Amino acid sequence: MSSITFWLQLIRTLAPGACSAWAIKSAAARPWAGRPRSSGTWYEPYTTQAEVSRGVRFALSTPGVHAVCTPGDTDVLRVAIAAAQSLTPMGDDERNQAVISASPEDCIFPMPAA
Repeated sequence: MSSITFWLQLIRTLAPGACSAWAIKSAAARPWAGRPRSSGTWYEPYTTQAEVSRGVRFALSTPGVHAVCTPGDTDVLRVAIAAAQSLTPMGDDERNQAVISASPEDCIFPMPAA
């Protein structure tokens, strides 16, 4: 099970309307894994408008998620704020495509094998 699938299942089990979730790392791409660091964050962030917008839009289009924590990199922060200000929610097909697009990335939060 991918980490995205795990978290989506967890959010779906929460009682609808009884609580809400904040999404973290909506602009996180992957662990640095020895690549030269171009940011002060402990993870390698997405940096393009399309990538950051996809992450912010995905997070804020997830049922039960009502907020995102802002990225720690100030350049990425500017892009994330712009994405949130012009937010158009993702439909199911676009969300599924976003999951497929991000699936090859190494998870920044390694999940134990089932």
